[in-house]
Amino acid sequence: MNTNKRGNMKPYKHSRLGAAFLMSLAIFAGCTKKVAYDYENHEDVHAKSQIDTAAEYLYVPSTANSTRTSDVARPYWQGQEKLVKFQFTEKTLQVLELDRESRFDANATNKKLVMEIPVEHIQYKCAEDKYGDCTQSETKDSDLKWSARADFKPDFDSARIVETNTLPIELENLFTGNCYRESSSKFLGYEMKDG
Repeated sequence: MNTNKRGNMKPYKHSRLGAAFLMSLAIFAGCTKKVAYDYENHEDVHAKSQIDTAAEYLYVPSTANSTRTSDVARPYWQGQEKLVKFQFTEKTLQVLELDRESRFDANATNKKLVMEIPVEHIQYKCAEDKYGDCTQSETKDSDLKWSARADFKPDFDSARIVETNTLPIELENLFTGNCYRESSSKFLGYEMKDG
């Protein structure tokens, strides 16, 4: 150790120690900085828990509006109501009509398909590097079976209505023998909320 006549350390030693201390503090602080987690796009992704598959719902089709000159459509016409339940399958979310007679509920074939909505079952996890460490980014977990995945993404534009209901166009076809067919349809939107 270099000392001057008074036995004190030389000034340049203090500056070297201070610089080394500040450098190690900066390196330590840089290593502890939190890296932002990179999330996947969760747009239009919903938790499966939002769909209560044990609950019963009332399904009522209706005509929203029609042109003034249309003979086969009546605005705000209500179709026949049905008691339904939801059921997830590997590729769809099904809306099933329940049998009116509760004695036959145990037989699954008595549940008639009303509507099918294509879905993608999704589970997110942290993407790992080759050593199994998290890379601070999210990815879809395709290793899980579809039924074990927590979320789903519906494709309402490809929804398929299977049931036939008593809307004005069906009544017109029944009594006049005309052959009207749906020429197009458009999905307007949806909102998911409890209840």
